[in-house]
Formats: sequence, structure tokens, C-alpha cells
Amino acid sequence: MEILIALDWTPNPIHAGIFLARAKGWYRELGIDLKLLGVEDDAYGRSTLDKLLSQEAAIAIMPGEMMMKAVSEGHDLVAIGTLLQGNSSCFASLNDVKPGQTVKYGALGLPFEQEIISQLWPNVQVVNPPKLELYQQLFESHVDLVWLYKPIEGVEAEFRGIPLKYFTLEEASVPYGHAPLLVTSRQFIQTHPRELRRLMEVSSRGYLYAAYNLQETIEILFALHVPGMRDRNLLKLQLQALKPYWLNEDEQWGVMNPGRWHKFYEWLHFHSGFQLSETQLETCFTNQFLQYSVIKA
Repeated sequence: MEILIALDWTPNPIHAGIFLARAKGWYRELGIDLKLLGVEDDAYGRSTLDKLLSQEAAIAIMPGEMMMKAVSEGHDLVAIGTLLQGNSSCFASLNDVKPGQTVKYGALGLPFEQEIISQLWPNVQVVNPPKLELYQQLFESHVDLVWLYKPIEGVEAEFRGIPLKYFTLEEASVPYGHAPLLVTSRQFIQTHPRELRRLMEVSSRGYLYAAYNLQETIEILFALHVPGMRDRNLLKLQLQALKPYWLNEDEQWGVMNPGRWHKFYEWLHFHSGFQLSETQLETCFTNQFLQYSVIKA
């Protein structure tokens, strides 16, 4: 069966386990013809949520706040796994930007982004550069501040000799939720539960393999020649930085913590008035398709 996943950005090491498992043929072994839909063709003109809702993709990668907002608007979506544990995203500036001062912020265009950034910078000038040029805009000082993944763009900046200053979401007292997520529709869950279980089993296997076979993973990903993973040395540094975020303390990939969902939702509700029903909150994510019996490769 063909399953198409809409990627949330250009291919990068956050997607490592998926690319690795596909390169090894593990999806195909279980009857899944996995296709990956990138953002390059339309320069991120459409969000992954749009591609999911239009049924262009069966699964989309997105942050939790985007999925929850869609659920509040009546879309029956469910998160079935998280690519990363913990929170590796943060705000970054090239200059010595201090909390409280007026800054030019390069926005990602995410729901509740203004509420989150204003916790550290209440006087923020929001600009909207082309998404795929966002971090280059920071590196060239066209914006003062961006939101990034430190193991990806932060490591790249250090690799290029560009010193950045970081501000964590913890400093802003934001109990940020799981991200990025694998999200699908409840209809797809109901019609293809076996295929989803197999896809998540293979994805778990891919991330476990990457976590314990770093050098081989580097060589496999580098050989794919995909955008975002074409520099072997940078790829190694990014994968090393990501490794602590792939698995939870029980060495499981993809598992979402209900308490973390609830804390982030409560924060969003308090700071923005955003509201989900109790049923929506409890049913918009599930760990039921995750497999924990995968042996370390």
C-alpha cells in the first residue's frame, strides 16, 4: 500500500529514522510503499496541514499547536507519534538581543507563535520572510530573532562559524508540547489500522537503529543526496546533537506523554483563550500504534 507523508521542512536529520528505514527497504518488506512529500516544490507555499486536509498526504508532520488548532476547528485529526522527545527548539539571535527589548522577529507562521514569543519579547516586530529563507535571513542580520531547532539550524550556524545566542522556551516559562508530530485523520486510522501499525513499527526501528549505529546512519543518509543532508561532516554533528532527543528514558521512540499535552494546552488556554473540549483533548493523540518490542539493531 502506498502511504504518503508530508514533511514539515526540507529533509533533515530530524527525519533520519524514516529516511534510513526506507533506504534499507524495511517499509517495503511490510507492504508499505512510502512516499515523502517535501516543501521544495512550492517553497512551503502550503502547510503540511493543508496537504493532510486535502488528502494529498495520509500523514503530515507538524507541531502540536497546529494540530490542536485544527482539531478545535472541527477537523478530526490524531497525533500518532512524536519524532523527538524533550524540546530541542529555542529562540536564537545573531546579535546581543535581550528579553524585553524591541526586536524584529522572523516568523514561521505557526498558531500561537505571537503568544509564545511575547513571553520574552512583548515588543516584537513580526516579519514574514519566505519560510525556506528564514534562517539565512538571521545569518545575514535581516532579522534579529528566529525560532529554530538547535540540533539542526543551531549546529549549522556553529559549523559555519556564526555565533548565535539562544533563549529556551523554559526561560519563557512555556511548557511546550511534543513536536514535531506525525498526524493523520481519524478516518485513515479507522480504515488502515494495520498499515499504520506497520508504518510506526518500521519508523521506530529506523530511529532505534540510527541511535545505536550513528556512523552507518551518516553514510546511508549522505549517500541519498537529499537536500539538507549533503554535507557529511555537518550531518554527523547534527545527528550527534539529536541523539539525546530520539528516545525516551525507556529507550522508546515516538511515545507522547499525556501530562505534557495537558500542560501545554492549559498554557495555551490561559494565554490565548484557546479551547478544546475534554473529549477533543483526550482523543487528539494516541500511542496505540507504537511498538516497543523492536530489538536494538
